[in-house]
Amino acid sequence: MALLTAVSLGGLVPSAAADEVWPNSSPVLRFLSYNICGNSNELADCTLTDDVTTRGDRIAKQVTEWNADLLFLQEVCESQFDYLKTKLDSRGYEGHFVPTLTPAEDGTGDLCVDNDDPAHHDESNYGIAVLAKGAVTPKEIDVTTGTEDPAKKEDWNPACVEASLQGRTTLACSVHLYPYTAAVTQGQAENLAEEVQSWINAGVPVVLGGDFNPIHGAGAERDQANAPLSTSLDAFYNHSGGVGRFMEADESDASRFTAKCQALNPPAGRCRSGEPTLREKGTDPEAKLDYIFLSEGHFKNVVGDALTRDPAVSDHYAYRGAATWSWCNNPDDGRADMLRRDSAGDLWRHFGGTDGRLGALPCKIGADFGGARLLARGGDFDGDNDGTADLYTIDGQGDLYLHPGHPTELFYRNRIKAGWGWGQATTLQATDNMIGEAGRDLLVRFDDGKLYLVPGDGTGQFGAKVEIGHGWQIYDTVLAPGDVNGDGKADVIARDPQGLLFFYAGTGETGSTALKPRVQIGYSWNQYNSVIAPGDVNGDGKPDLLARDAQGRLWYYQGSGALNGNSTFAPRVESGLSVSTGEMLL
Repeated sequence: MALLTAVSLGGLVPSAAADEVWPNSSPVLRFLSYNICGNSNELADCTLTDDVTTRGDRIAKQVTEWNADLLFLQEVCESQFDYLKTKLDSRGYEGHFVPTLTPAEDGTGDLCVDNDDPAHHDESNYGIAVLAKGAVTPKEIDVTTGTEDPAKKEDWNPACVEASLQGRTTLACSVHLYPYTAAVTQGQAENLAEEVQSWINAGVPVVLGGDFNPIHGAGAERDQANAPLSTSLDAFYNHSGGVGRFMEADESDASRFTAKCQALNPPAGRCRSGEPTLREKGTDPEAKLDYIFLSEGHFKNVVGDALTRDPAVSDHYAYRGAATWSWCNNPDDGRADMLRRDSAGDLWRHFGGTDGRLGALPCKIGADFGGARLLARGGDFDGDNDGTADLYTIDGQGDLYLHPGHPTELFYRNRIKAGWGWGQATTLQATDNMIGEAGRDLLVRFDDGKLYLVPGDGTGQFGAKVEIGHGWQIYDTVLAPGDVNGDGKADVIARDPQGLLFFYAGTGETGSTALKPRVQIGYSWNQYNSVIAPGDVNGDGKPDLLARDAQGRLWYYQGSGALNGNSTFAPRVESGLSVSTGEMLL
């Protein structure tokens, strides 16, 4: 068993095609839209027909695997919505259901009846729904034109809510437009686009997801293979004949660009096209009927992907979308930021400020980090020379992974297995180069108290671990803050259970002489349940510390740039944030 494989990690970063939208590498604003065929009795469409529990379990699995922030459902029975909402309660989802057809209006006596499940033998409403992480406030929007065929009975208004999308109020609407007549579909689309203008004009992001039922052409000219070019979608697209204010999630998939959409001279890398989301029907081929539209100016890095159809659930394909906030850049401002892993395993970045206070509105930068036992943030390890901070994790099996940072954005790309045999590690820290070579290093403490340096060479390769200390089990915290005393060499800080804080000056050497004898630089630090060394928070060129107390309040300790006993770090200043004591800080 080796602690780290000696490979060039930079050379292993996989390239992804435009339409590959995977949970471990996609932007971390996540959306899922699904017409679930909830009341169909057509076995060719969905073998589960009116089923509640199995359908709900499969959809819940889709939501959790994708870690969706917003879920848009169409053709859903209220019994199915209620079951799914209960399944997702523990993950913090709230929802809003809008009936589009009631049992009284339907008149069949069989609306949304699950004949195979005694618990759902009663009729229930049929409709449309939206779910979001966190509290939602329903909003009524009327898109009807007055020209809908009353014989069709069904209502066509969207289910809209205001939700806090990763800390920012957002309008989210689940959409199911009229499918029978192109003129009515277009009228409803134009009404919807007009209704949401007030939110966009007020600076509120808008996300519209659902089955827009675009009809492209008529009669012999009907061309559903190019459904995204339908005039009914002109109200949303902001290019290629569109007059809207939205980007569509899958419009960047170059493998789906058609000659007809390219003939409209779209912006570079975009086209009114995308992967089909509905199986072939009659003379119509597979078609893209489902869309996720995101308001321009609020989002970027927008991508989408239709998943493989589940014939038990629907004739539609579940449709994923992802994006980042337009303001969540990777700023080269000289200030270190704090990372936080929440109880759901999501990773967040809180921006540092010149006064040491952290920004209140964070950017989500990663998902599905709940299985990581140890995490270490650092600089550019992977040898791609993009200057971005990469991340290392050790999971419960003792495997070490590199998560390469995106060069301009705040999220991580596909993780790469970098080593194994780390099961006994109790501390993992990324540090500036401690022995004067080109790359950044890892500092690892094991449960036997031995402290190791794992030297990097700046290309993504690591040498063999070198023991630089023993007896370090006396400390409950070991940190790699960088150059604390201003001598140009990376140092180490440790805290014991009595709350004493110790400084170990780096010598630039390796082995037993890598660190000088310890010097006490603080006391009463046991009042904190977490102490971290994120780097230079205020941008003055000196490494700082952050600490969280029992009430969850964060405190900032400004580094002096010199070794000065208990004054090595300035008196604490409240950082302005409060963070749950159950969340990991980096």
